[in-house]
Amino acid sequence: MYLDYSKLEFDANGLPETPQLVLKTLGDKMVGIIPGVHNLKLNIKFSEPSEISFDIPAVIDGEPNPLYDDVTGYKQIYTKCYGVYETMNPETEADGIMEVKHVKGYSYEKTLESKKLFLEEGTFNFWDPGSPTDTVLGRILEVAIGWSVGYVSPSLIGKYRTFDQYDDYLLSFMYNHAPEKYRCVFVFDTYKKTINVYDADEERPTLPIYLDFDNLIESLGIEEKSDELVTAIRPYGSDELSIRNVNPIGTNWIYDLSYFIANGDIREPLASKWVSWQRSILNRQEYYRGLTGLRASATARLMTAQAALADLKGELETLTAQQSVTIQAHAMEITSAGKTYQQSLLDDINRKIAAKTSEVRAQESTIASIERELDPTVPSSYAGQIQAIANELSISNYFTEAEYRELSNFFIEQDITEDTFVATDVDTTVSGQSYPLSNNRLAVSGSDISGIDLSAQFGKRMYTMSGGTFSLSGSNAISGDIIRGTLEVGGNSYVLSFYAGTLRVNNKTAASGMVTMSGTLSGFSTNVSPTTTRYPTDLGEDIYITTDEGTALSFNASGSMYLTANVSDYQRYSVEMELYEWAVDTLDDVATPTYEFSVDSANFIFAQEFAPFRNQLELGKGVYLNVGGRRGKYTITPYIIEFELDFEERNQFSIVFSNRFKRHDNVNTLKDMIESSYSTSRSFDASKYIYNQTVGQASMVSKFMSDSLDAAKNTILAAANQSVIINGAGIHVGGDSKYQIRIVDSMIAMSDDNWGTCKLAIGHFASPEIGEYFGVNAEVIGGKLIVGNNLIIENTNDRGVMQFRVDATGAWLYNATFILQSGNASAFSARAVTGGKIILDPDYGIVAGRGNLFTTSGTTVSPSFINSSGNIMFDSDGMPVNSNFFLDIRDGSAYFRGAVKATSGKIGGFMIADDYLYAGSGSNYVAMNGSGTNNNSLYAFWAGAANPASAPFWVKKNGDIYAKNGTFKGVVSGASFQDRYGNSMMNGNYEFTADYLNLNGLNVGNGNFVVDRSGNVSVRGSITMAWGSSINWANVSESNAWQSSAYQYADSAYSRADSAYRYADDAYELAWDAFREAQDMAVTDREIFNILTNNGTLFGIFSDSTNNRLYINANYIRAGTIDASQVTLSNSYGGFCCARGHDGIRYTYGSMIYGSDPSNYVIVTNAGARMTAGGNDILVTAGGCYSSEEMSRSSDRRVKNSITYDMERYSDFFLSLRPTPYRMNNGRSGRFHLGFVAQDIEEELINAGMTTNDFAGFVRSAGLNDVHGAHEDQCYLRYENFIALNTYMIQKLYHTVDELNSRIAELESKLNFMS
Repeated sequence: MYLDYSKLEFDANGLPETPQLVLKTLGDKMVGIIPGVHNLKLNIKFSEPSEISFDIPAVIDGEPNPLYDDVTGYKQIYTKCYGVYETMNPETEADGIMEVKHVKGYSYEKTLESKKLFLEEGTFNFWDPGSPTDTVLGRILEVAIGWSVGYVSPSLIGKYRTFDQYDDYLLSFMYNHAPEKYRCVFVFDTYKKTINVYDADEERPTLPIYLDFDNLIESLGIEEKSDELVTAIRPYGSDELSIRNVNPIGTNWIYDLSYFIANGDIREPLASKWVSWQRSILNRQEYYRGLTGLRASATARLMTAQAALADLKGELETLTAQQSVTIQAHAMEITSAGKTYQQSLLDDINRKIAAKTSEVRAQESTIASIERELDPTVPSSYAGQIQAIANELSISNYFTEAEYRELSNFFIEQDITEDTFVATDVDTTVSGQSYPLSNNRLAVSGSDISGIDLSAQFGKRMYTMSGGTFSLSGSNAISGDIIRGTLEVGGNSYVLSFYAGTLRVNNKTAASGMVTMSGTLSGFSTNVSPTTTRYPTDLGEDIYITTDEGTALSFNASGSMYLTANVSDYQRYSVEMELYEWAVDTLDDVATPTYEFSVDSANFIFAQEFAPFRNQLELGKGVYLNVGGRRGKYTITPYIIEFELDFEERNQFSIVFSNRFKRHDNVNTLKDMIESSYSTSRSFDASKYIYNQTVGQASMVSKFMSDSLDAAKNTILAAANQSVIINGAGIHVGGDSKYQIRIVDSMIAMSDDNWGTCKLAIGHFASPEIGEYFGVNAEVIGGKLIVGNNLIIENTNDRGVMQFRVDATGAWLYNATFILQSGNASAFSARAVTGGKIILDPDYGIVAGRGNLFTTSGTTVSPSFINSSGNIMFDSDGMPVNSNFFLDIRDGSAYFRGAVKATSGKIGGFMIADDYLYAGSGSNYVAMNGSGTNNNSLYAFWAGAANPASAPFWVKKNGDIYAKNGTFKGVVSGASFQDRYGNSMMNGNYEFTADYLNLNGLNVGNGNFVVDRSGNVSVRGSITMAWGSSINWANVSESNAWQSSAYQYADSAYSRADSAYRYADDAYELAWDAFREAQDMAVTDREIFNILTNNGTLFGIFSDSTNNRLYINANYIRAGTIDASQVTLSNSYGGFCCARGHDGIRYTYGSMIYGSDPSNYVIVTNAGARMTAGGNDILVTAGGCYSSEEMSRSSDRRVKNSITYDMERYSDFFLSLRPTPYRMNNGRSGRFHLGFVAQDIEEELINAGMTTNDFAGFVRSAGLNDVHGAHEDQCYLRYENFIALNTYMIQKLYHTVDELNSRIAELESKLNFMS
């Protein structure tokens, strides 16, 4: 309801004055001002009926209320500035002391709820001020008597939509049906009784009021309505009208993944490839539109040519009738002169028939040529070129299967049916007429015209038109509104087609119609010119497309014009284009999430700072509202949809806002209004999109039947120039086509070749096989139910004749394969089909599975796992490829993928019992038991008896095994071995005790050590005895011992040992003599060393007792501890030495490593460690690490990979960082450090949806074998990684500040302008 807030009255305190309620009849007769009104409440709504409620007492101050009984239902409540209402359903309440009437009312448009509106099937313009008849608003006004049209958005004037039929209440149509179809909002002015209609997609005015937490907002909640997000829609109109024929990608689907790409959810380079695909579609859009226009134009030419052919055949039929009459006259003529005269007439007619027949054939040739242009199997045709583009842009061709599988994760699919898109019959008032044109001026204005140059491909230029008006001056003047149109220009030839709205022809008017004109043109003029359009993408690379656009064209037309009443393909093309454009707009709206907010705020109506704007308030206008966001302020413009007033609590005057917005589009429009049905809540109403779950699920047979019956209906309705002959030969019906039908007493028959053959017959038949019968004989018989006793279907195939027969014996299928299959093909139908398949084949058997289960060659169907040799191909599981089950009737083999369950039967020689397998009997009995409940549940296997307890062999489920006897080959191992009495045969070290080792001999190493059963020992190797060990012999006696080989060996060993002793004693004496001689000669240690090492050329050790030094001459020295003050490397390469340093307070002591340049060294002392080179130092002490110069780290691009400048995913992580002051546990100064806690960093990485692989600034020691401090898993931070993150967030903040500064400047400019 419209409400002028400037007229509301307030008292001195700024509170609204309580209005007087004036009671009137519906005929506007004054009854009086209602006294005693209290509990008055108003709920004034923008696009729904507003409400009023109040109470009145029966008695006031002891006197009866004079109007109490007059306040009934269907009365009018008039207020000075809060609207006019109609009372409904008052209630009376009494307690014996007092009586009160509770009154409710609704804004005055509620009176329209009882009015009925009827709209017949057809296409309707929403509003035309110059010709309101038969527009939607015009039809509304016919019912809403007393109301008139107020403001109507200009975009709604000339907007057409198609209805099946409407026959229901008017107010429901205005609040529900019309807003959905025309995307509009109705607002009623109850004072002026005017109907105002706003385009729901237009931007609404916004008041200069800004609500924020800084002024009145107290709390704010935002909910993302994720379940409303849709990224792929398949739109349908009425009767399964689809967009496949006008969609450049050749399917019924359109896609929009901009939201997921903007979020970075789709990885690179797949996201870029998607954008590239979108760019390809846009680049080909103009050419595709031109091709579809040419196809539509060719369709219009075909209709015109077919109409002309019908006229020619009608003229031919007239000549044929004249011929028959003349032949009869010639036969009845008895005079020679009369016969000559009749013959001359007949000759003249025959010449005319021959000429007319030639015209018919020429026209048929023209039609055939046009039909070739529309034949998709001809590559050069318009339809063929359209198919080529669809193949090029097909999603299944553009993306690989893996890419499509990844993209499909982001396809949130939905079917949407909008019944306003209907390909229906056009008006027949002015149809079926042909008109000649001679230099008539055709003008088009106010239309969206696109020009497409197709001269290179087809030598033509195409213009497509949407909306606007057209007029044709001169004789046969015609004018009307354009719903969709095409103009095809080639040289000076043209074909113009309009699917028109309101159509006026020679003083006749129709609501819609089809207009086709063709011939030659001159004086062509248009304002179509190049226009560049920018298409932003979510990867920062905008797409720019240049097209030829304009609004007007005109030319002089000669030729012919034809109006047709058929449900034409051209009209269907027009509606399909409307459906496609609507679907694109709809997807753009739903492909980003909707957000719903709730806000609590102080009432700005009473805020002093908002007083200057109070009178500007108006339902349907917006205000500025900051909804925040972690990146700063985010401002939306919700509009005011309700005022709520309680005049008992006047300070409770409140305002209700729309509560939905999209982050990509915060423009204030009314489109959310049409998402809510009349008398429902403001929340999202899924009825905005009528989801038809049965779309696409109708069977091919059902569609065939429906299409066939529709074609039959259309043929009957469009029939013209039919001739009916009734004579002794029966009834003969023919028309302007090749089809004829005849009816005799026992037969109805139809022919399409002048009775050379018969294509359909219904009647009495006879055949040698079944004798006489009544029946139907036709190429195709269709219907919902076929009832009979027998059925035979035959067809030839590679095996001979396939026959399917049903009779009393059953159903029989010969020479064919029976296939059961479920599921529908996906976008990659050749690669993946959902559902299962079962094949019954008399050559192979029964096959079942879900994969690519069969192949076809000609009419032969074979399992796909049978190769060319007739052999089975197996997969890695040993199953026939792609199958889950196969029963091979050739050899009886069966293959199962999955579980096989059976409680009886036989398998592999075993009998199947309820819960175990068994075979044989008596001592040949064998069993395997899987049961845990039967009598033998303790046993897993047994053999030799039916009862496992008495069987000579058994294995229990706990691992016990029993065998009566046996032989083991190989290794026998066990944790313990027991004798027959259960005693352990092993000691504590798991060694067999001597009591259980009773051997007849011992052979070790294949004869290297042998003890035979007699006790003889033979040893081939050595016997080694440790120090202190001995061999004790018992009594050893042997005769002639010196003759034995053992004695001889022992004697030889003794002799050699004695010689060795004597040699060693001699060496000792010689060494002692040398020592004494050296002392006597005073030989130095160095001289001895030189003698021993041949002057250093041989390895040796020399002790210099004079200098306390030890000289070692060797290539390799291995030692424990070396105590030395300096170790010098050869060739002046440097060395190791003791060293002393100074920390500025005291001397420090340690060791030093130096190089060939002693100024480059590393020193480690009791105070720390220092590395020095070239005057630069790195120092590590207990107090920290220090460097005399800034540390440099390699950052060369050539040593890096995986470089990306996308830092946005680190924003949440950055905002969650928690810097803190802290002291170190081992610190000495006690000072505070500023930084982060490594474990906090790890936690925030996880909370931000990342891992430590995404941020190298966090490091954790891998354990003892990794570098670590006091803890094996100690954590570290690399602070240089934080520098780049800080830089990115600072830059981002600068950008936000710049945007806010621009926004503030814009708002200040608006405020200055308004002030």
